[in-house]
Amino acid sequence: MNVGGGLHMGHGVSLLVEYQFIRSGLPKAIVQQAGSDGGNVHLWSLGLEPVIDLMPHHNTSVYVTGGGGFYRKVTNFTVQTLTTYCYYFYCGPGYTTQTAGHFSSNQGGWNIGGGVSHRFAGMYGDGKMAIFAEARYLDVNSPAVINQSANGLGNTTIGAGTKLIPITFGLRF
Repeated sequence: MNVGGGLHMGHGVSLLVEYQFIRSGLPKAIVQQAGSDGGNVHLWSLGLEPVIDLMPHHNTSVYVTGGGGFYRKVTNFTVQTLTTYCYYFYCGPGYTTQTAGHFSSNQGGWNIGGGVSHRFAGMYGDGKMAIFAEARYLDVNSPAVINQSANGLGNTTIGAGTKLIPITFGLRF
């Protein structure tokens, strides 16, 4: 999920302030190291992103973007726990997912990428609303976790750095 706002600096150049949230599952090998049933990573960021439109006079355009900012990464390990569920006139056993431990860190990061957008024409061919699709290379300078336990779970090792290629579809106006 991306949410942002910005300024058109000139023909084809914009500057965005952007909030991004990414949720992803953990690889099975890391989950097994910790002795948990599952896990996920939550990564959110607040960044400054310049955008350069390569064809600003066309309704369909290609652009490049990149920038950097503040990133927070939380790695969660989950376990299935027995609980009681009640539905109207019946109560019975069931399982629910609970977070058993986590690691978190704050750090800087950067991204670079590009996309394609299609602007809706508007009454005089000057519409501002556009749909877009983009891909970015994202590099977060997260620290390594070496042989540490997340709240009593088994010792886990997670490599330094987080590198992703998020693909985003959306609407700009």
